[in-house]
Amino acid sequence: MSTITAKKSEKAVATAKSDPVTPVEQQIDVIVKKTYRMAETLKKYPLPGK
Repeated sequence: MSTITAKKSEKAVATAKSDPVTPVEQQIDVIVKKTYRMAETLKKYPLPGK
């Protein structure tokens, strides 16, 4: 269990080093992705009353 976590964190550290993205940019990226997914879902399943 601990080895898997260690590998994952190593990977995360490696990607963090190779891709210098600020936490703010990361947060924006996450928000954009979530918003996009939400929009895609709404296209498939429109809200009732629209």
